[in-house]
Amino acid sequence: MIHSIAFYGIACLRRASVRKGKESRVYSSVIVKEPQNIEIGKNVFVNHGCLLWAGPTSKIVLEDDVLFGPNVSLIASNHGLGREHPIRLNPWKDADIVIGKDVWLGAHCVVLAGVKVGEGAVIAAGAVVTKDVEPYSIVGGVPAARIGSR
Repeated sequence: MIHSIAFYGIACLRRASVRKGKESRVYSSVIVKEPQNIEIGKNVFVNHGCLLWAGPTSKIVLEDDVLFGPNVSLIASNHGLGREHPIRLNPWKDADIVIGKDVWLGAHCVVLAGVKVGEGAVIAAGAVVTKDVEPYSIVGGVPAARIGSR
């Protein structure tokens, strides 16, 4: 089901079509890039100050029952790092981010392009996730590493 969600940016209001399931809530302070490439399941809560940064060729998929702490960033697109061009002119590198069912993303954590977070996992506050997270594991740190399990 597609619902229209209002997203507020600097001095403007824009309407975006995001695929969003029943009973999901996205605060108005959430910043979204490429909303057509974002899918939100049922009973998802996206807290204040979060960033959902899909790319032109990458998706962000939030499965059911995902919980965001404040200021979480999901970044599925980034500059390349080649030396043949200035960074701002490097080709973009896009890769999907998939957040499995019943995942809790702690405050201020960052999940980068190409990461799949398995069902039931917990990402600790402030973690930077650069590789896949196994189901029902707890990860934390920079870069994130396994620190426990549920």
